Formats: sequence, structure tokens, C-alpha cells
Amino acid sequence: MLLKNQLIDGNATVYIWKTKDGSTLVGNTDYSIANGKTMFLKTQTDSVYCEMTNANFPLFAGADVLKTTYTKVSTVTGIEPNKQELTQVYFSNKSLFVNAPYQAQLAVYDVNGRLAASKSIEAGVNTIPLRTTGLFLVKITNDKGSITRKMMVE
Repeated sequence: MLLKNQLIDGNATVYIWKTKDGSTLVGNTDYSIANGKTMFLKTQTDSVYCEMTNANFPLFAGADVLKTTYTKVSTVTGIEPNKQELTQVYFSNKSLFVNAPYQAQLAVYDVNGRLAASKSIEAGVNTIPLRTTGLFLVKITNDKGSITRKMMVE
């Protein structure tokens, strides 16, 4: 399965992930792509790389295809992919809102690494008031792993 994303002058860039030996990984089974970012859904035993093509750049094809360097995917971490994608974190009226489909522990850190807020959250919308503005890291952790989101609070 070819995963397309990132339009350039109306043409989609096609991302094909392969193992070092040239085997093609299966999109939405081995990995998923959203907004040009790849998330691996399975641990890979071999190093992987990505080939990227776009009709706007016909010279980057065949032996001259644009590709990344090899990288090792040794451990898949984080909250289950479908639940991670459903987790929403946003800011409004001096409060942080987390809409999560699971119970978890939430920690909010300021840019200096200091804990700004901590709270157990329930499934659904949770509200966390913040006293200051700035850049924060929001870490959501449960028994399946954790996700971290960067938030600018103004």
C-alpha cells in the first residue's frame, strides 16, 4: 500500500518505507503517515529507510530516488496508535484541555523542565488550569505507554 501525503503544487508525495535488504513495509500495518510524519506500528528487525517520490520531481526516480538514511526501529512505544490519534490536547481561556479515550496520568512541564501541573485524567474531556503562559510539554501516561505534546499557551 502506498501512502500519500504532503501536496506540492497539487501533486502528492508518495512515501515507501523499506528494510535495508529492500523489502517493502506495508502502510497502515507496519507504519502510518500523518502530516508527513511516520509512526511505526511494529518493531522492525532490520534498519529501514524511506523512498519519497513526487511527480513535480521526475529526476528523483529509479536509481536516483530521494531516500532517507537507514534508521533502526528497535522499540515501538507509546499509547496504542488508534487511541494516540484520538487524543486531543488544546488550550483555551487559560486552561489546558485533554480529550482522551482512556484513563491516564497527565504531567505538564514548562520550558525549563519544571512540573507546572499534574493530574489523573479520566476518559473524556479534562480541564487543567494553568497560571502562566509559554511553551509547555504535556505528557500523558498510562499502562500502554506515553505520548508527549508540545503546547504554546498564550
